This record gives sequence, C-alpha cells and structure tokens, in this order.
Amino acid sequence: MLENSSCSRQSRSQVTKNECFIFVYFNSTSHRAIILSMLEARNFVPNLDEAKRALKENNADYKGEYFIKDIIFKSKDSSKTLSDEFLRLRLVPQNIWGEKGVILAIKNTELKEVGKNSVIPFKMQFDTEKEARDYIAANLADKFEYDFEFDRTGWQYFIGTQGVDLEDIEGCYSIEVKSETEEGLKKLVNMFNMKDVIVGPSVVAVKSILNK
Repeated sequence: MLENSSCSRQSRSQVTKNECFIFVYFNSTSHRAIILSMLEARNFVPNLDEAKRALKENNADYKGEYFIKDIIFKSKDSSKTLSDEFLRLRLVPQNIWGEKGVILAIKNTELKEVGKNSVIPFKMQFDTEKEARDYIAANLADKFEYDFEFDRTGWQYFIGTQGVDLEDIEGCYSIEVKSETEEGLKKLVNMFNMKDVIVGPSVVAVKSILNK
C-alpha cells in the first residue's frame, strides 16, 4: 500500500507501456539505437496526497508497484557532467514491465520548455547484474566511472496514453509525468500542480537532494 511521509533528507529493446510512442533509430552496431522516449517532467513534494487525489479525479488506471536500484556512472571526460551524459545500470527486482531485470543504458538529455526528453544512444538488457558489470568492464570502463546509486519504490498509473509515476526515492517523494507531446506534458504539470519542475536529468536532482 502507498504510504506518505515527509522527505527525511535536509536539502532535498522492447517497447513497454511506460515508454509509449518510442522512436528508435538503429545505427550499424546491433545493440545501439537512438531511443527517443516520452517527454518527462518531475518534481519533489512533501507527500503524495494531492497527487493521489488528482489521479482519482481523473480516473487514472493503476498499473502496479515497482522497485528499482539505479547505479550511476559519470563520464571520465571532465568536460561532461551528468547533465550531458551518464551511464545507468538499472536493477529491477520488482518488475511490472516486459523487459529483463537488468538494463544498461547511456543517457543524454534534451531540454524542453517544460521537462525533458531522454535520448538513449545505447541500451542493453542482461539476465544478471554480473553480466552487465562484466560488459561495463570490457567495453565501457575507459569512458565511465562509478558515481553514486539510489533506490526507489514507485507506483505507476496511466491517464489514457499518458504516464504518471509516484515514487519514494530513499525517503523523498516525487511525481513524474510523461506525455508524447509538449502540450500534453504541460497539461499534466498543471493537473498535478507541479511547482519547481526539475530542469535537466533527474539523477542530478536526486544526487543533490540525497547528498550522494
């Protein structure tokens, strides 16, 4: 059951349903593709009560609870920050999607007027964490190094084709909305009264809020 509490910190591939309207452009390397996912906007909130009321009022369709551990690697190129590019090793022990439980991806961020679009030039799925780490050691260790990691529990909803994720990120509550259009994203931001929408990748804000 979804519970609420305030943030405990001081400063606070397959197309799956949570990635509707994905456009994939393959290059010559079999495991590499430019994946443009839904537009996203996220903010942090003291609790999820208001968001749950908005979901009920808009007859949202509940899809399930998930648990994710994200392990973030930063670029070894000192001119690049997490806002430019990062490698993410994602472990999904509680999985509500049609993908494997271990996913490796390089992520770039394209800023929009509201929120962002994630551009994913590389993505691979693995059966085990060891396989993914072995791949990193053999193919990506010269470009990326470990930075930090964090856990989250989430509850996913859909309003039509538009996604809403309510999340508990290590004691901090967050709302992420997703739409295939900028107009749709703005409507979701207004629907959920999202103030102080994060600019840039969520991992940058998470690292700051959690003091990682």
